[in-house]
Amino acid sequence: MIFTWKETLDPYNPWHGHLMPRWLRWAAPRPWAFLVVLLLIGISFGLFATYAVEEWKLGEGLFVWRIYDALYVAAVFMAFLAAGMGSKARLQVEGSSLFPDSLLTPLPERAYFCAMHRKLLTLALLASVPALLLAVWMASSFFWAPAEVIVELYQTNRAMLPFETAGFRPFAYVTSYHQMLRSATPWTPYLFIFLAMICYASWVVGYYLHGLILIQTSHHQPGARIHGGSMTLLLMMLIMMLFLIRFAILPRMLGFSSYAFGSELTDSLIGYLIAQEFLFMGLRLLLMFWIWKRIIQKGFVHSRRRFFGE
Repeated sequence: MIFTWKETLDPYNPWHGHLMPRWLRWAAPRPWAFLVVLLLIGISFGLFATYAVEEWKLGEGLFVWRIYDALYVAAVFMAFLAAGMGSKARLQVEGSSLFPDSLLTPLPERAYFCAMHRKLLTLALLASVPALLLAVWMASSFFWAPAEVIVELYQTNRAMLPFETAGFRPFAYVTSYHQMLRSATPWTPYLFIFLAMICYASWVVGYYLHGLILIQTSHHQPGARIHGGSMTLLLMMLIMMLFLIRFAILPRMLGFSSYAFGSELTDSLIGYLIAQEFLFMGLRLLLMFWIWKRIIQKGFVHSRRRFFGE
């Protein structure tokens, strides 16, 4: 990427601490605190998932689906917050009382943007926890759910969440909860686990990119609110359109029409989805690199013009 790890973790960059969320500042000098929190989340999820599976085996699938629904809603909610997080990161710099004076110091403009990058990267990793748990939950079901019971479970809850339409069901399309696995090969579970992890990585990159798009908008440029609002609206429409193309239209065009209706999940389809996510992730990374180059070249021209008339 455009920023090195040394820059991202630079303890002498004064804006790193300023942009760090207040509820995370206590943990910044204690890296082990993040591991403890993640460990507690993992243990809690494991215990609840174990209880849900045992109850489901006794004939009640409610908690199994509640886990899916809760993680899905959380992942979607976090994805929609991405653009706002990027805009807030820039506002924390340009809206700070220290900002005008700091522009007169030898501090390079690159340091400001590096702090925004660090905050957005931290938020992307934290916000991706529901997506990671969902990926683990869906992939692990290959090992605790027989194929015929999966079909029965799927039929008990055909009515998904109200907004989980064909245009906005990324994980539902990717996993389709593999309702019928009778024709699955011995490699299918492992391919599916790999797919789940690729989709999780793609989610993190997508979150970061969505936040980065609004970092381009300076809060000191004319019409900043209108420009930022229009970009946010366009971004939301683009997200849903890309989901529809990637997980509904393209599979049907390539001969996976039955998949759109939740039929057999084949190894060839998993292979297609893996290749697709690698391609989209690569395109997102290239776009991120181009946007950052553009942002750094432009710098704080609007802020300098406002404060110093340059």
